[in-house]
Amino acid sequence: MIIKLMAISIAAVVLVGCASGYYTEYNDIKSQLLKTPNIDIIQMGGNKDLTYEDIWAEINVKGKGRITVFALSRESFKKTPKIVLGKIGDYDIRWEGEGDIEVTNSETGNRESIRSKLTGNAINIGKNGDFSQFFNFEIKNIEDVITKYDQILSVVATWPTEAGKKYFRGQNGTDYNVYVSKQLKADSN
Repeated sequence: MIIKLMAISIAAVVLVGCASGYYTEYNDIKSQLLKTPNIDIIQMGGNKDLTYEDIWAEINVKGKGRITVFALSRESFKKTPKIVLGKIGDYDIRWEGEGDIEVTNSETGNRESIRSKLTGNAINIGKNGDFSQFFNFEIKNIEDVITKYDQILSVVATWPTEAGKKYFRGQNGTDYNVYVSKQLKADSN
């Protein structure tokens, strides 16, 4: 009986401990965004897994427009090589391409690299990102994305739509065809 009660107590402590920490990083990121001047959070989300991960946010930069960023972490507010942008203003960013991916050979169990078709709806514009080459200024963190909104938008606005995709080769040999899907605003008449 005592052992059973101890086991139940331990299980309760473990479950309570896990539950309270499950959204810790999400809450930290939200808190950082709430402290950031000149923005409003439109919506935030993530992926429920062992931890709440793949955190993203759509924010409104006051007097400018909306931005959607993905793969947010606590490091996104410091100097980080990874800033993942999905949308800015009326422009949804898209890309298609071909690159190497890691797979497990089902016959041997060994990891192998194969060439595969890829698609995406966000780009890494941070220092080490393949798409950083399009920006003649450094983007170090989320604050830079907000303060350099107009500069980033002016670059993305020059990208073609799907019919005229812009080709380039990334640092790791991935072939990209980047384009934007511009959202049309409803006519007010």
